[in-house]
Amino acid sequence: MTEELREKLMELKEETIQKLIVYGKQHSEMPDAERQSSCNRMVMKMGGMASNPNWANTMNECFKHYSAIDRTFSNEISKFNIITQYADFELLKKQAPAEAERLGLV
Repeated sequence: MTEELREKLMELKEETIQKLIVYGKQHSEMPDAERQSSCNRMVMKMGGMASNPNWANTMNECFKHYSAIDRTFSNEISKFNIITQYADFELLKKQAPAEAERLGLV
C-alpha cells in the first residue's frame, strides 16, 4: 500500500464531496415539492451507477484486497458507497455530523 495511492483516493473523495456539496446547496434552496422530485431523480441516477456491475465489482474487489493489507484504507474505499449523503445536508448532519461541521453546513 503506497502513500501515493492513499493520497489519490483521498483527493478523489474530496473532489467528489465538493461536487456533491454544490448539488446539495442547489437542492436545499429548492421549494419543497421540487426538492422531493429532485431527490427522487438523484436517487435513481446514483442507484443506476451503484448497480452497474463493473462499479460494484471493482469496489468490492478493492475493498476485499485492501482489507487484508490496510483496514483504514479499505474503510475509506467503502465510504464511497454512501458518498451521496454529501448532497443531502440534513442526511449528512444526521449520519456524519463531524463532516457537516467540517464543511460548514451546520
